[in-house]
Amino acid sequence: MLRKQPTNSRFLPKNSKIAPEMFYLSPMCNKKEPFERPNCSIRTLAQNVLIWGTAWIFFVAVFLFFAAERSYSGPLSELIIFSCKPYRYFQLYCVRPDGRDLRQIINIKRDCRDPNLCAKNNELLFSMFTQNTWNIYQTDLNGSYVKRITSTNYVDRHPVWSPDGQYIAFDTTRWGGCELAVMKADGSGVRRLTHNALLNAFPVWSPDGRKLAFVSWKRGHGHIYVMDMQTERISIMTKNYLTCVTPSWAPDSEHLVFLGRSYFGHFLAYMNGNQKPHELREFTEHASYPAWSPNGQQILFSDSGKGFSRLTLLDPQTGQTTPLLADLPAPAYDLVWQKKTKTWQ
Repeated sequence: MLRKQPTNSRFLPKNSKIAPEMFYLSPMCNKKEPFERPNCSIRTLAQNVLIWGTAWIFFVAVFLFFAAERSYSGPLSELIIFSCKPYRYFQLYCVRPDGRDLRQIINIKRDCRDPNLCAKNNELLFSMFTQNTWNIYQTDLNGSYVKRITSTNYVDRHPVWSPDGQYIAFDTTRWGGCELAVMKADGSGVRRLTHNALLNAFPVWSPDGRKLAFVSWKRGHGHIYVMDMQTERISIMTKNYLTCVTPSWAPDSEHLVFLGRSYFGHFLAYMNGNQKPHELREFTEHASYPAWSPNGQQILFSDSGKGFSRLTLLDPQTGQTTPLLADLPAPAYDLVWQKKTKTWQ
């Protein structure tokens, strides 16, 4: 005979109900006992779905917000690369434009200088001193491999990618003096660009690929020249300084920033074509290796003196400076500030 087992409402959940038509067989007394059905109303299920759905949307929104911020200000879109000598050898380093994530790219017991990043494939060119001479090598931003591009007994230095990533300009001593040359990305097809028997170095390709700026020394004085890459016609840009070195193009391919030296000391200056250079003498007496930002609004330079080595940002319109990275172990050389194509690397 089936009977209902009495229940005490004090020991039941507030909204629980007993279904009198549902029973189960008790294993202890061979009797059928009433079965308690849990309260799973449609309203409770809808509330759970709403809560978890809202939480999921919130986390996705937070992730997208920080991902967008990083791609704007960090290594996901732009990268500052330089060489530094914290111990015996020069090594390659990189840092985000906001001063975070400073890291060493490669660790080789050789001097590594002159980094230059290709905007098309994120491949990094640099010069390395091996077997008593300098040659050009290639690696990636993680330093996972090292590939030799030139292999000569001459000095090959200061490699720069063409904007399309198909050619490399560099300076070399293959023809006696230090001349400029261009070759294909794999190191083949070397072609001489200058024939003036002077000391030509520091080539910099303009972002539009039409011009090549470089420094040429004569009688101990260095001046900046610009070569038209189609006609190979050369024009002098600076005349009234003792020495001008390390030019860097702005994104508009018209403005050049460089380090100048006169009888009054060192300073940074920038110019547009054949116009008179605009000198930035304040706060740049210890500056070197200037690099224009990819958006053209700031100039980065290495700032070092007695007891300090740092990277500093300069506003070319106001002349105001802002420290970017103040804890470098040694002065920074060969600064470049370039964009990356593969942002999620």
